[in-house]
Amino acid sequence: MRRAVLALLAASACVAAVAPALVLGGTDSRHLQDVSDDTYRFVPVVVGPDDLARVHGKDERVAVAALAPAVAFYLEYLRETSR
Repeated sequence: MRRAVLALLAASACVAAVAPALVLGGTDSRHLQDVSDDTYRFVPVVVGPDDLARVHGKDERVAVAALAPAVAFYLEYLRETSR
């Protein structure tokens, strides 16, 4: 699945670094442990300096302009990994 994420990013106009990281906080992925051996906590949303200041804080949000590309990424990811 990591390969699919990397391939989709390479094929897109997105410039992003994908690297393994340890997630210390709880996420919704814990609900998927019984249906998948691999859980990737990847969010295809472009964030800027103003967004970073709001992460887990007052007025946390995702820009409306970032939603359509994120949905398109997930749709293509599902197409690629379901083959």
